[in-house]
Amino acid sequence: MKKKYLIVGISVILSIIVEGLISFVRVPDLYISPIIGFVIFFSLPILFEKFLLRENGVQVSIGFCAGLILLFLPFIIFFYNGVRFSILDMGFHFSGAFFSVLFFISKSKVRLILPIAGLFFAIFISFFDGYLMWVHKLKYGTYTGKINSDIDMNLFSHDISESDKSIDSNRLVVLHFYKIANNETTFDFDGFKGLYDKYSKKNNVEFRVVLSKDTFGVFEYVRENKIPAFVPSNQNIYNISGISNFPTTLIIENGKILFRGDVDFADKTLAGILL
Repeated sequence: MKKKYLIVGISVILSIIVEGLISFVRVPDLYISPIIGFVIFFSLPILFEKFLLRENGVQVSIGFCAGLILLFLPFIIFFYNGVRFSILDMGFHFSGAFFSVLFFISKSKVRLILPIAGLFFAIFISFFDGYLMWVHKLKYGTYTGKINSDIDMNLFSHDISESDKSIDSNRLVVLHFYKIANNETTFDFDGFKGLYDKYSKKNNVEFRVVLSKDTFGVFEYVRENKIPAFVPSNQNIYNISGISNFPTTLIIENGKILFRGDVDFADKTLAGILL
């Protein structure tokens, strides 16, 4: 009995060490961390039982589960905003350890079905935009940005503009909302500029950068890149348009918001509409 408790205790410590090593993968590439953690925490107890411990693999699995709970739970409770984008990653790591417990204690097909299903889900999350969709949901409220919401185009009247033309509501309109901090003197929207360069030559698409305020250097940068920009005179535009994060891209057609989210998913949406 003491040996089993000792194995559990050592496994708790080992799980924290392993998670720390996996964090080196998480920092440069968060997207592949779910599948790496899932596979490691599921397979290690099985390997330990097969080659080292003999019939004590379940204690390793239980120790891994306990260690991950002890490690993750304080961060989720006390630092939720700081770790919320990593919760899905944490869930896959814990699921790997939990499924290994089921693998040892269950005699039914569940012991194999759940790990295989979890592995396929981890592959989707890591390699097929699953993690990007999760982050997009947290930031913008939808997994892909596609919505269908009415909007009054008169809201986009402006008093500071780099374009002599007003927005043509009969065209497909792409708006990129960018909030300028008080101490900000640079303006980086390379992602949106790539979108602009890719689609601006289409005759039925109109682009605008929507700035929270005029700041020295910003319009100069916009002018150099030949991208129209304006500061809206109606500051309620952000609440009415559902803008809660910056930067945010809107795609509007015929008075309806078709998309609200980041530039990457905006690119995919535009491609589906135009190409």
